[in-house]
Parts: sequence; C-alpha cells; structure tokens
Amino acid sequence: MFIQGWWFVMVREGYEKTGIGIIPEDWDFCFMGNIVDVNPRYDIPKQDEFLFLEMSAVNSNKADVDYWLKRKKEDCTSVRFKEGDTLFARITPCAENGKTAFIEKMDDELAFGSTEFIILSPKQDLVLSKYVYYLSKSHRVRSLAISMMEGSTGRQRVPREVFVETIKIPLPPLLEQKKIADILSSVDEAIAKTEEIINQNKELKKGLMQELLTKGIGHSKFKEVRLGIKKADVPKNWEVKTMSEMSSDNKYSLVDGPFGSNLTTDDYRENGDVRLIQLQNIKEFIFCNDEKKYTYKEKYEEQIRSAANPGDIVLAKMPDPIGRACIVPDIEKNYLVVADVIKFKPNEEYNNIFAMYFFNSKLFRDQVESYATGSTRLRLNLSNFKNLDVLVPPLDEQEKIAEILSSVDAKIEKEEEYKAELEQLKKGLMQKLLIGEVRVRV
Repeated sequence: MFIQGWWFVMVREGYEKTGIGIIPEDWDFCFMGNIVDVNPRYDIPKQDEFLFLEMSAVNSNKADVDYWLKRKKEDCTSVRFKEGDTLFARITPCAENGKTAFIEKMDDELAFGSTEFIILSPKQDLVLSKYVYYLSKSHRVRSLAISMMEGSTGRQRVPREVFVETIKIPLPPLLEQKKIADILSSVDEAIAKTEEIINQNKELKKGLMQELLTKGIGHSKFKEVRLGIKKADVPKNWEVKTMSEMSSDNKYSLVDGPFGSNLTTDDYRENGDVRLIQLQNIKEFIFCNDEKKYTYKEKYEEQIRSAANPGDIVLAKMPDPIGRACIVPDIEKNYLVVADVIKFKPNEEYNNIFAMYFFNSKLFRDQVESYATGSTRLRLNLSNFKNLDVLVPPLDEQEKIAEILSSVDAKIEKEEEYKAELEQLKKGLMQKLLIGEVRVRV
C-alpha cells in the first residue's frame, strides 16, 4: 500500500510484523541455534566399527540416504549424529544443490559422516526433529546459508556459526509443527512412491529392449550374425544392414552439422526462424527442450544439407553417452543440426521409432564405443556412423516392437509429469506453511 511517498505493509488480523517478516501472532521467532544443537559432541560407544555416511549417499530430492558404509573407529571423522538429526551439506556445489538428509532410523546408536556435513540436532520440547529437516530445506534457510559461504571459488563452505547466530526462523507451536511436517511428509511419500513406479517401468523397458530387439516377437528359429566386432543370435528372417543402407534416398538423409566457420556461436540467436539441435538437446529416447538456440533463415538455406525435420532421428557424436538418440519433435517448423550431431532419415523399410530404440540399445552402443576415438573425449565421425550395423526385422514386426516400447515410455512420461506436479506442490506448501502464510488445523 502506497500513501504520499510512504510504503505501508498491511498486516492482516491474527498476524504481526517482526524482524523476519509478518508471522502469526502465536508463533515465535528465534535463531536456529536456539532450537538445535549444531554439530553436537555425542559420547562415542565402545565398539570397533560404526556406520559411516559419505556425501554421495545423500540425495538432493529426498530425506532418506541411499546407502551406508562401515568404518573402523580409528578411520571415522569427528562428525557424528543420531536418529532424529538432520545433515546439511555445507560445501559447494552440494549446498547449492540442496543435499540434506534426515536420519529417521539406523541400526546403530551413533553414526559418523563426512566433515562436509553440518549436523542439526533438535532440542527437546522446542522443535520436532522432522520439522528441523523441512526448515533446513526451506528457501529462507538455504538462501541465507549459501549467501554466507566462505572460502576460495569451488571450495566454499557454510560456516557452522551461520546456524548458531545468524539465521533466524519463524517457529510455530509444537502441535502445528507436527501437522506441517506430516503434510510435507505425505507429499514426500507420494513423490517416493511415484519415483518407485518410474524406476519399475524403466527396468521393465530395459528388459523388453533386451528381449525384443534381439529375439523379436514369436520366433523359434534363430541365426548368428555379426554386429561390428560382436556376435548376436537374432531371428532367422531379420537382416543386418548398415545405417547408410537404411537411410532414405535423399542425398542429405545421413549427415552431420556444419563445421568451423560454417556455423559459429555468432550465428546463434535466442529467437529466430530455425531451431538449432545441439548435443544437450539429445537425451536417450527424449528430445530435451530446455536448451533453446536459433539461427536465421539465410544460414539455414546456406547449410540446407544439415537441415532436419520432425520425425528424423538425431544422434550424438560425443558423450554422454556417445551415440544416444531421439526423434526430432514436431514443435518447430525448421531445424538445423550442429557439428557434433548426426541427422538420420530412415527409408520406408525402417520404422523411425524402432530405429530410435535400436540406436539406444546396448547392441548399437557397443559398436559406437568400439569405433570411437579421442584421448580426452570420445567422438565418432560421420563416415563411421554410416558403416555401423543395424538389425532390420520385417516392417510389421518393427512397428509392433515400437508400439510395445512406446507404451512403456508413455507410462514413464505420465508418472514423471505427476512427480513434477507433486514437487511443485511441495515447493508451494513449504513456501506458505513454514512462514505461516497458510495455517493448518491442529
């Protein structure tokens, strides 16, 4: 609200203005150090071996740890923790990435961890353990902690003292803390369950690819063929041909992008008539639309050899992994591939979806890696790609295999979209619940 050169903050009924913003009247605000012990010095039990948690075992997207190690007492660090503690990654880039763990259960009374963790142990009767975890994941706490990192570039750390005497947080009564933590935990559980379904479908797809792309559908007679330097048993009526043989009659059906001065970053635009397909756009099975660069129509016409159309397949000449492939989506009218990208337009005997799955299979990937060269980063040139072997079932069988694998991919995509919705829901809930903007019934 603005009146005669002054800004006034309207405080709604039941709320008050404090040093950290507007919060409910029945909430408190304090330093985090008032409600948690930071890096507590727990007594060490008399035992020879302890559970140990390294940084790579902590995930940015979940509270549970991925795995535990065992270490002898003399090999452990000074950082120790118990059930109910929160572990905050203090070193770059782990802090910025949000690596934080909540120790809900573990087999031992005490465990040790990397010295790059800050341990936040809740003080009884002041704060609930799971609420501390969600506080440490909140935008307010994380942004303040990260803004006060110290040290040289690339090795900056959040000082312990930041949690003791710098970060102030709004604090609801214990019953409301529990309700908030329960709500956020239920969303986390839904995210974890969805992630499990995604992983199950990915394993199913992996198994189906191994089976369908070598054994086909309903075959009883097989033959041994050579694909590059390796052999495989495939159905007797399948053929082995080269990528060049399976490309369309168009002379530009199997090409790479312009090299050197033919297309430079000076030709790139944030917007334009022609979309560039770069390495970062090519994921296994998926065209990643996050990275968008364009060029102008004159450059497209000048480099028409490297033009791509929706339905074409693009492959990566460089890792990671090398040879990964996806189909060009129907979201732009004109495309141009860049230097380290291969454009493949299959002929009418080769189903583009089947081909895309085959290019992402182990059979094809092994060939790519065996012919790739480079001391620091592998690369496979166009002439090598042209001579790579591909399996060619009858067209109707290709279409059936493509349909089966596509149906599994559709399930994966649906679950991933649902997971993204849940993550967005959690983000919104945390922003509102942890500052009391939205109240919960207790």
